[in-house]
Amino acid sequence: MSWLKHSSMNILFPTVNKKFLQNPASGGEVWDKEIIRSLSPEGNVELIAPSRFLLKKPLLLLANLWFFFQCFKRRKMHSQIVLENIYTHPWTFLAHWTSLIFKRNPFIVIAHHLDYPLRPFGPIYFFDKFSTWLYLNTADLILVISDATFGQVKRLAKETRIHKIFFPIKFSKNFDLNAASAERRQNKALNLLFVGNCIPRKRIELLIPVMQQLGDRAHLDIIGETKLDPHYMSHLTGRVAALGLQNIVFHGRVPEDHLEKFYRRANIFVLPSLWEGLGIVLLEAMLWGLPIVTAPVGAIPELVKNDENGFLADPTRTDDFTNCLKKLIEDLDLQERMGGKGRTMALDYLKQSEACYDQLRDIVKELMTKLH
Repeated sequence: MSWLKHSSMNILFPTVNKKFLQNPASGGEVWDKEIIRSLSPEGNVELIAPSRFLLKKPLLLLANLWFFFQCFKRRKMHSQIVLENIYTHPWTFLAHWTSLIFKRNPFIVIAHHLDYPLRPFGPIYFFDKFSTWLYLNTADLILVISDATFGQVKRLAKETRIHKIFFPIKFSKNFDLNAASAERRQNKALNLLFVGNCIPRKRIELLIPVMQQLGDRAHLDIIGETKLDPHYMSHLTGRVAALGLQNIVFHGRVPEDHLEKFYRRANIFVLPSLWEGLGIVLLEAMLWGLPIVTAPVGAIPELVKNDENGFLADPTRTDDFTNCLKKLIEDLDLQERMGGKGRTMALDYLKQSEACYDQLRDIVKELMTKLH
């Protein structure tokens, strides 16, 4: 078959963010980009994305019809893989189910994590769970990033269709941990760092009373997109202003080289999330030799081992987070031991990720052989 003669596969990628290849909005989109690059090194990918107008919830059916038409007219291209992030599924539901009637190309879903378990029990929870079940069962292959997400997905889809892959971490090869540790010891106030989108799932509001208790002993830099949930962002900035806190700074999104400067000068990384499909920023922080204070939820315990490379604190209790941070603030040697351990763990993870993408290409080629 003709596609077997080429090392680079042709990919059709339905998405709601047409700019993510140039400017990923999250760690998950960085992962999507790396999967595309792995399967198609020559960049043979076609993104299809509707206008923002069609992505309004009242127009869900219209958006589905648009995606159906766009996907269907391209499925005659037998060399093509249909690859999609699971967050696109409310808008592409019709396209994939109707395509089951016809001869089709391999359909691969990328699942960072599932949202429905985070919803309160009620009609929306059960509808979301049911629609996710239907969607996942149209896929020939489901790619997950962690054991935690694997466990979520296998409750809804056949385990034989699920494949876990490691995330390929990028890091500065010029980073000297010993030199950075010496610089960090000179900080007048300890620099805490949070990196991630400013959305409710990240539970940034927990850090506000924590920083109030720590006072001038610590400074918190918050890096990440601030426009995804304006109401939540307004709530955060309002609380910081009402308490008169000068030790919390929201920087918004920053360029990659600027982000490296924040990692280099930080002492401790904090992530009080309610759930993470992996926590790619945790791997980044570990590579920069930072001890971590985070929560024992989702896949986080797969990366952060309590009392080894950080602390796992209750994300609903301010005092638990505060006490863990105080232990690190008061013991610079503990910071360096945990940071060094975390870097070693992250480098081990990196070695595993290098081989993983060769395995992924083999799995996809085998899948294409079966379907054609």
